[in-house]
Amino acid sequence: MVVIGIGEENPSRDIVGSFSERISAWFRTNIGEPTELQERSWRAIRNGRNVLIISPTGSGKTLAAVLPPVDDILTGRSKRSLTSILYVSPMKALGADLMRTLEGLSTGLGRIPGKKERKRGRVSSRFPPKDAPLEIGIRTGDVPQGVRRRMLLYPPDLLVITPENLLLMMCSKAGEILSGVRYVILDELHEMISSKRGSLLSLTLEYLSRKVVERTGREPLRIGLSATVRPTGLAASFMGGVGEGGKLRKVDIVENLVDKEIHLEVRTLFEGLKRSEETEERILDEVGELIRREKGSMVIFHNTRRNAEKMAFSLTGRGVEGVLPHHGSLSAEMRQEAEEGLKNGSLRAIVSSTSLELGIDIGTVSRICQISSPKDPGRLLQRLGRSGHGLGRISKGTIFPLDAVDLLECLSVSRAAALFHLESLRCQDAPMDVLAQFVVGASIMEDDQDERSLLRMVKRAYPYRKLRRREFHLLIELLTRRLPGPSQPPPRLWIEEGTGYLHPRRNTKQAFYLNCGTIPRETTFNVLDEKRKRMVGTLTRDFGESLYERDVILLSSRQYRIVGFKGNTIMVRPDPEAQPTVPSWSGEINPRPRMLSDHMMRLLGSGRVTRVLKGRSGMCVELDDDSISTLAALRSHLGERGLVPGKGRIPVEMLKQGRERVVYIFHLPMGRKVTEPLGRMLAYGLRRDLGASIDYLATDDGFAISSPTMLGEEQLVNGFGGEELERRILELTVSSSMFRTRFNQILSRSLLVLDRFRGKETGMLYRRSRSEKLLELALSCYDSGRGWKDVKGPLGGLVQLALESLNEVMRERMDVAAASSVVTDLMKGRARLHLASIENEPSVVGSSIVSTWSGSWSRKGKGKSQGEASGRSNLPRRRCRISILDPRVELRWRQGV
Repeated sequence: MVVIGIGEENPSRDIVGSFSERISAWFRTNIGEPTELQERSWRAIRNGRNVLIISPTGSGKTLAAVLPPVDDILTGRSKRSLTSILYVSPMKALGADLMRTLEGLSTGLGRIPGKKERKRGRVSSRFPPKDAPLEIGIRTGDVPQGVRRRMLLYPPDLLVITPENLLLMMCSKAGEILSGVRYVILDELHEMISSKRGSLLSLTLEYLSRKVVERTGREPLRIGLSATVRPTGLAASFMGGVGEGGKLRKVDIVENLVDKEIHLEVRTLFEGLKRSEETEERILDEVGELIRREKGSMVIFHNTRRNAEKMAFSLTGRGVEGVLPHHGSLSAEMRQEAEEGLKNGSLRAIVSSTSLELGIDIGTVSRICQISSPKDPGRLLQRLGRSGHGLGRISKGTIFPLDAVDLLECLSVSRAAALFHLESLRCQDAPMDVLAQFVVGASIMEDDQDERSLLRMVKRAYPYRKLRRREFHLLIELLTRRLPGPSQPPPRLWIEEGTGYLHPRRNTKQAFYLNCGTIPRETTFNVLDEKRKRMVGTLTRDFGESLYERDVILLSSRQYRIVGFKGNTIMVRPDPEAQPTVPSWSGEINPRPRMLSDHMMRLLGSGRVTRVLKGRSGMCVELDDDSISTLAALRSHLGERGLVPGKGRIPVEMLKQGRERVVYIFHLPMGRKVTEPLGRMLAYGLRRDLGASIDYLATDDGFAISSPTMLGEEQLVNGFGGEELERRILELTVSSSMFRTRFNQILSRSLLVLDRFRGKETGMLYRRSRSEKLLELALSCYDSGRGWKDVKGPLGGLVQLALESLNEVMRERMDVAAASSVVTDLMKGRARLHLASIENEPSVVGSSIVSTWSGSWSRKGKGKSQGEASGRSNLPRRRCRISILDPRVELRWRQGV
């Protein structure tokens, strides 16, 4: 791995002249002079090296990656009979946008000779002539079947594709047009590394490399693009994979160390320390005024789709013209309408959740507004980079906190972004469900695939480099042998006697092609505008099932009245005068990163705040007077109550809850991954010790429990479970609804339970019945005291999927190591619980913690189940039948039911 930083040396600026005459002329006419980033990237690519290009949004990464491969086509080094450039994009919208950009390049270059049709005989007149310009194609789920068939006859020179569609192509006859690929460009690499989509992509790239080597004798060159990624070494290793001899492939890292100028202003519009309706009104007024005053367009980011819809609707109601929402639950047509409106000037602003973070072309944006903390410095940099998109331009943004606690987090996020302290990414460790899907796909197209040859190929993918042969063998057993018991799903593959080759069984191809992918499929309702005959968007199952005819919903900042239901489709008509109900979308806010929590702890402890902070990332953060005074007031407020957390000190706030209960609020701003297991285990331990009803909830700023009796410091510390903490977490996680949900998703990814078959959605009862039987079978191999049994055969493969489900929950929802460290420090006296005096009203931070409790924190002793109290369940309350902490769960678990 070679790291090449920009600004370390000044290479000669003749690289553009080394390109073909048409490339050089086009670049100098349309772009001008290349940046150092582009020069160094071009040299590395020209020398045949894999390259990872890391640079801020708008710094020319795309041209740095694309021009050398296009030049090879112009000069004839790449033949045009097959696709030579593969551009992998994680989002369909990004792919469509990139295609429009590249078509501009194609038009500018003019006709390129050498195109040949792959099919003999008469060629349809709709095909381009042989000397057509650079042919660019796109392959996503939205591309019609006719266009896909055309690609087989007339392969594009450059193909834009998503990871899932790449695997589908490689596992079908369409993969033949990719056997001559010379360059693979991986866009937005940071979006792939930590996800299962990335693991599937890494496997597919190794499959592609093997196919290309068999045809051409050389591996395709890999070029990765990312704006913000840490650590860079992991990103390079993930992108490169494992080469010959079991060593990681060499990857040059070209990183832009030249700062991009970013101006961020923190505006505090609330009075006092707590959130109020007046604050939202002031923010709406200020944002509306900014939209009217700005010469260019704006993008306003809210953290949830619900709030994005609500804000766009409220701004329109205040007379602000040209505002539309943009999020993933809107139809592609509605999103494209908003994007085009911003580019052509018919819209002044878009209110988005996360859908515009990546590099979709939305024209010139002059300012970004962020409502509340984005909770991640990398995300903040991504969003701010949408303004001033271009070389030498300044990115401008304004962030509006909602209360004093939110202000503390906003400032911490801004400081971390300015100092370029980004959360380190972690790669998935050999996910078995993804591997099962890949093995089925590879076996469909290969007649000579056996277990050993597959394992050699799989271990070349970075996430699977340490995969053990026994683990892989158990997975093959699961895919080729029937599980014990009646009514179990049939195996997807069979083994040929003598050779050991793997072959698909009947219906396996259909199951794979209809269910390929790693994104969980959730039951949703499609919303269809009956009048205009077009899709408006989608609603979650829980929200959709709560609706009736004549109800009014809000989508795309427009009111729609429900006129009927047809299967999974909700028929609506526009009703602009009606009062709407805003839909809810689940799972939108991620836990706060641990690194950011550390920033908040230091800031709250020191109390030192500078009005202007200039960081090495080129970002300048400026606070207004109200922000500085509010932070000082927050620290004074907490200091008076003795609630400032510090090293070895965990303040515990005590509140009266009616006449019979006491609420204990633990001020521990370490993020939900730490506070969730701590709160859960303390509530569980106290419930067992006292035999009483104990509720709990957890947020990024701490956790709280509700007890019917007064508790001392020793009781609270012992309630965590001490050395048994990890075992308790494991047992309760296995018996939780989280584990059950993830196991169902993993069964779907492994193709054991199908979401689609014969072109239709499978029934919910079928999926639930199959999943419950497989879960019961897997749990029969678990001993509450000893863990999972060592099982052979297909049942051992099923246990591996159960372990994958458990690891996924523990990795995404909990930081067990950090939680155990807190408990260990308490047990050994390195940390203490400081119980503050009993109050009738919570502190500002305490109020932000308990405000997530359903209803009010002062429920006058009418306790609810933990599932309702935490507010974490996506189901309506009437569906929360049993608490995860209910002793009946453990009893049922120990009996092996």
